[in-house]
Amino acid sequence: MKISFDLDGTAWKYRKEFSALAHILKTSGHEVGILTAHSPKLKDRDIELWLARGFPTPDFYICNENKESVAKFKAEAMWKHRIDLHFEDFDGGIYEKQMMDLLILGEGEVVKII
Repeated sequence: MKISFDLDGTAWKYRKEFSALAHILKTSGHEVGILTAHSPKLKDRDIELWLARGFPTPDFYICNENKESVAKFKAEAMWKHRIDLHFEDFDGGIYEKQMMDLLILGEGEVVKII
């Protein structure tokens, strides 16, 4: 499986739990990486923080290069990059309905983090 984590409000908020989960998933043979609305300018800093906070080396880093709406960007990224499972807080629920409506036609699953 290909599994992604949102950073703000998700991986950073529950870093102990998600870093442990990410290690288990990766050692079990799954691809584990980052799907974030951050700009490409933050890639190096994000990956540095990811590693410093105990996460395994990410297999991929997908960011919002075109400054699209977050819901549209993340839904399309899940389809394009064939992400099977994504952990997401929907920025406190702001774009949850929009993203879920867009994903209805896709195959990936999203786990809502509150």
